[in-house]
Formats: sequence, structure tokens, C-alpha cells
Amino acid sequence: MKNHFMYLSVFLLLACIPFTRLHSQCLTAPTATCTNTEPLVINGEVLNAGTTKWYYGPVTTFNMLTLKGGTLVVCGNRTIDKFYMDSGKIFIQPGGRFVIGNGEGAGLVFRGNCSVYNFGTLEVLRNLSLENGWATPAKPNVVINATLSSVFKMNNQYFVINNANSWFVNKGKAYFHGLITDPQASVRSVCLGKGSQTIMTVLYNKVKNSYYAPEQFACVNVSEFSQLWDTLTTVNPYINMCLGLTHRTDSTCIPWGCKPNWGTANLFRGCVSCGTIVILPTRFISFYAEQHPDGNALYWKMENPASTGIFYIETSSDGQQFQSLYSFAADRQNNTAEYSYFDAIIRTGINYYRIKYADTVSKFITYTPVVKAVQKPSSSLKVYPNPFSDRLFVSLPGNYPSVTATIANAYGGKINSQQLVRTGNKWELRLSGHYSPGIYLMTIMADGHIWKQKIVKQ
Repeated sequence: MKNHFMYLSVFLLLACIPFTRLHSQCLTAPTATCTNTEPLVINGEVLNAGTTKWYYGPVTTFNMLTLKGGTLVVCGNRTIDKFYMDSGKIFIQPGGRFVIGNGEGAGLVFRGNCSVYNFGTLEVLRNLSLENGWATPAKPNVVINATLSSVFKMNNQYFVINNANSWFVNKGKAYFHGLITDPQASVRSVCLGKGSQTIMTVLYNKVKNSYYAPEQFACVNVSEFSQLWDTLTTVNPYINMCLGLTHRTDSTCIPWGCKPNWGTANLFRGCVSCGTIVILPTRFISFYAEQHPDGNALYWKMENPASTGIFYIETSSDGQQFQSLYSFAADRQNNTAEYSYFDAIIRTGINYYRIKYADTVSKFITYTPVVKAVQKPSSSLKVYPNPFSDRLFVSLPGNYPSVTATIANAYGGKINSQQLVRTGNKWELRLSGHYSPGIYLMTIMADGHIWKQKIVKQ
């Protein structure tokens, strides 16, 4: 009697778990239990509504099993050749394996109120369709590959979503010949978890924003062919598309009104597998300040800045309360980018600086450490940055109406001579790109005064 009460309690728990459609994250699968003492399912059985059966034990193959509203919990390794399901729930437990065989007919059809929660390994050897005409908001079709270690295999089969009340969630690894989202499918009908891999030979997408990933990063690997009747995703940039070496996107549907567009997905063409995509962290590598008589020069390096990133230069008089001084776009040129900013506002005492980086799309924010700079009195010639890239700034111990600079190579051969441009309390020398990396000698002349300075082109 005690055992019967326990089985009834487990069933009621599974049956009463509410189904909620979450827009900020992928659906989460409910869980079941397996103690290896529950009632075993038998070959040929029909599981009607209100019936829950388990399978545990050795590897076994059944000829037939039918779900008509009942619940099956797979704790061991079970293959069913002829499997039918018009409603009900299937739980594949961690370490469990459930194989749906070739059976009879063209494929397996879920007709509403069908839920599969895979925490182990699920293999389907037939085409699977989350079918139109039966599913409703109250009776959806749901397939959830529930964890990062879950595996869902349909290697040579098609998985089809063709109604607005059917959902596929992949938080682990899923393999298909093809994944098809038909025009009747809902927005975000395919939800991909962080670190998930969805692998297929062909992809057909016929509804806008059918793919969604709420967290960084999910990978979709399409090896051969894609047909996009509308944009795959415009919601966020968290889907990485690994497109194979021979992959092609079909554009022949354009005259009939299709819009073959990947949207905000990140494309990796000629990609072998999801495992070859490495998303590097965005982080500051270095940050320092140089003190000059007419201000402070800030230099920093960042690894993998996004083109949607913004730098905010922030300053403080006490190192605690910061205010924004200036901002500009990250303007990424390569994986490791170098930036600089000259603060020409003269302040007495100690000045504290930090750089804030904010990605306008992902909302990722990070800061440099705080550095300090003490304002120096104007007493001698200052040339910065040194080494330089394409321009130099010169601070002189005095006020002059004009300044001229002559550049010579290391052997004394004159290369260039030009007047400097005054910018606030400093003079700017702009150098063309024909300077090769190396050491040069710069001579500064102003109102009869001459200064010499060794400079280095990096």
C-alpha cells in the first residue's frame, strides 16, 4: 500500500508541473525520480492518461509501445522499434538511453500535449514532426535537451516544427540531418542554451526570429546547405553559425519574396565544427598614465573589443568618486587594440583615472584598474608618445608664436621639416606613414631656441 501511494505521488508531481513560456530564457525541463523499485513498463503496453511506468535494468529492445497521455521514465537503456505517441511525457534520466526505432510509416508525429525531457541520451531513427492542427497553447509539443551533457541524435532524419505551439530547446548536443522551422512555427521556437551545439547537414528557416539564445554563446553547425525564407535571428548576437567548407545558402527564393539573412548571428565560414570556434574574453591588458606639463596622456590595450563597444575616460580627485571626462567608440581593428587619450585639462595635485568599457549590445561592462598622475611643472622639453605611431605632441618650457621640427634618420640625413600645429598648451606633429620602424632624431626650433630629442617609430 505504501509503494502504491509513492507511485501515485510521483505521478501527481509530474502531471502538475506547470508549463510556462519564458521569453528571457529557454524553457527548463521538470525532473523525475528513479529508485529501481517503481513499476516496470512491459512490451506492447499502452500508457493511458494517469499511468506512469519506468524502465531500468539491462539493455533491452521492445517491439511496440504506445503513449496515450501516460508518462514513461527511462532510467536504463531501452530501444522500442514501433513507438507511437499522441500525448504524454517521456523522461530520459541522466545515464539513461532511449532509442525510438524505425518502426512503421514515414515518421513520428507529435499531435499536441507531447513532452520529451532528455537528461541522458535520446536517439530517434525516424523523422520527427511537431505537427500542426492538434497542438494548442494549453497542449503544446515540447522537446527539451535538458543539460550540457544531454545528447539528442537524429543524424539521418528531419526534425520539423510546423505550428505556433511547439518548442525545441537544446542545452546540450543535438544532431540532425535537417532542422526545419516552417512558416507556422513561432518566434523563438528554437531556443539554444549557453554552450550548446546544434549540428545538422541542412537548415530550413521559414519564419523570422525562430532561433533564440538568451546567453553567450550557442553554436549552430550547418555543414552543407541553408535556405532562409526570413531572418534567422535579430534578437541578440549570441548565436555562432559554423558554416561548413562546402556550405551554400540558397537565394533562389528571393523572387518569391524570401529574405535570406542570418541577422545578428555571428558567421564563421569554412568552419569545421563548433569546437573550432573559440570566443575570447574581452578584457583590458594594460593601462598607464604619462604625466606632462600641459596634461596627462593615457594609454591602454584591450583584447577582443567589440565593434559595438564604447570607452569612457573617467577621472577623480580622490580615487573613489569618478566622473566621465570623454567617450568614444572602440573602433576595433584587430584582436588586440591599442588606444590613447590626452587629458589637456590642467589640475593641481594628484589626478586619478580609469577607463570604463561598455558593449552597447551585450551590456557587458568592465573597468581598468585605477591609475594616478601628479601634474609636473613646465621646466623642459617633453615629447610624447615616444615610441610613436603617426603623431607626436611637444610641450615647450615657454610661450612661442611658432615652432618648427626637423626629422633626420639615425645617420643624420634630413627626412622632413614642418611647422607644428598648436593644440591648447601643446604642439602637434603629424607624421605620414612612410616612416619605417626605427630611431630618428628630431630637432625643435622656436624663436632662436633649439632642442634635440631622440624619437622611436614603433
